[in-house]
Amino acid sequence: TLPLALTLAVATSIDALMVGLSFAFLEDSIFLPIVVIGVVTFLLSFLGFIFGSTLGRAFGSRIRIIGGVILIIIGLRILLDHLL
Repeated sequence: TLPLALTLAVATSIDALMVGLSFAFLEDSIFLPIVVIGVVTFLLSFLGFIFGSTLGRAFGSRIRIIGGVILIIIGLRILLDHLL
């Protein structure tokens, strides 16, 4: 949906802003890191799209529930690691 896409876009933009600010403090050329980040981001996004499309066709709407459960488990693990 559009609101979800906008939320993800803002979150990604904030992350990219912080990376850009970090690079501002480097004294070396940022050309190589930018190329590496761009290539890796493209490849992982493309693979995620292919993988998600394949799972979506195979499992239908059930895959959304599975993905949500996995995200909740990851969030709980991070929370417990910081609390304990």
